[in-house]
Amino acid sequence: MKEEQYILKVLDLVQDYQVMKDERFKITQPSDVVKLLQKEIGSCTREHFVMIGLNTKNEVTTLYTAHIGTLDMSIIHPRDSFQVAILNNCKSVIFAHNHPSQDVTPSVNDIVVSKKLKLIGDLLSIDVLDSLVVSNDKYESLAELELLETEININDLLV
Repeated sequence: MKEEQYILKVLDLVQDYQVMKDERFKITQPSDVVKLLQKEIGSCTREHFVMIGLNTKNEVTTLYTAHIGTLDMSIIHPRDSFQVAILNNCKSVIFAHNHPSQDVTPSVNDIVVSKKLKLIGDLLSIDVLDSLVVSNDKYESLAELELLETEININDLLV
């Protein structure tokens, strides 16, 4: 990327962040966040895994890129994303990543990782509202597909 293009991209991201910060972008359904995600990561040629942190009013307070992977995978450790959520006092989070192939069908690994993140969120009392796969013009919501729920109730395991 040329230096001029890089500077313009940084300025664009700063501007988007300021608007988001000033307006406290509110999330009520997956499609509310999809446009932002598609702009940020939809056309990337490598997988990007992001965490969107929300306050008690479901307003975006944090947009954190937890990992930039390869063409077809991104390695994510839950500790990294939840650390940022905790430090930013997030009540809930939405996880998302892109598929550079533009096929938004969740892989088996996408589902397993998302369920693990949901369980960890339950343990930390941080609601995991959704896990999304996005492309330029499509998305898939694991919550809408009912693929986030697990048979384990973390509250049953707590003393």
